[in-house]
Amino acid sequence: MLKPETLEVLKENGYNSLKEYLQDLADEYDVPLYVVKELYMLYGESELFDGLVSAVQDAEGMDW
Repeated sequence: MLKPETLEVLKENGYNSLKEYLQDLADEYDVPLYVVKELYMLYGESELFDGLVSAVQDAEGMDW
């Protein structure tokens, strides 16, 4: 379960759920959703808006 403050930030940025946010990252950087989810599991909630985004950006363009 996400912290209330994390949910608040997601909602402030137009996302109704973590799943919606992760799907948007996958779509924006053309990275498979399963990869984004695995990266989220690796980085955790504390890096949801920083480290995770950087990792997904780094994964952009890889052959999946």
